[in-house]
Amino acid sequence: MEGKVTLPIILLLKKMSKNNIKKLKEIFTKNIRNQKDFNFTFSQLEKYEIKKIV
Repeated sequence: MEGKVTLPIILLLKKMSKNNIKKLKEIFTKNIRNQKDFNFTFSQLEKYEIKKIV
C-alpha cells in the first residue's frame, strides 16, 4: 500500500505477463492506491506462490 518495491514484488515482476506488469507498474506509480490495487497485487502474489519474506 505504501508503494515500496520489495523483494516479493521484484520476484513477481519476473513471473507476470507483460499486460499485468504494465498494470502493476501503473499501480506503483500512483500517488494514492486503493483496495482494488492492493487486491490485484496480492492476488498475483498468491497466483505465483510468492510468500512474504521476513
